[in-house]
Amino acid sequence: IMLPEAIAIVMAPTDTT
Repeated sequence: IMLPEAIAIVMAPTDTT
């Protein structure tokens, strides 16, 4: 898993406001 990949996976559920 790459840095942008991990960031996208972490930001995806967190951005579900």
